[in-house]
Amino acid sequence: MVERRVRGEGRSVRALHPFDPDDRALLQVVRRGEFKLTGFRGRDLQSLLFSTPPITSPSNAGVRAAISRKLCLIRAHRLIRKRPRSYHSGVTATTG
Repeated sequence: MVERRVRGEGRSVRALHPFDPDDRALLQVVRRGEFKLTGFRGRDLQSLLFSTPPITSPSNAGVRAAISRKLCLIRAHRLIRKRPRSYHSGVTATTG
């Protein structure tokens, strides 16, 4: 499934390239041990992937949008799943 385009949420999603530095960094952050029990939020990824502080201001709208796109990408590849009744996502059983 990795390195192939998939259909997720009704639209086609690009392939995930684990040897690309950006995709590799994303996959390494998602699989961190601190997220095993409670999962992670977009704000957690923002502080680990980008140098900007995780604040919600209009100046960080582009960073928040980039995090959202990254989450949609790995969710479409079924590497993560949204946790019910929370803002957290977690690694699926097949990958973690």
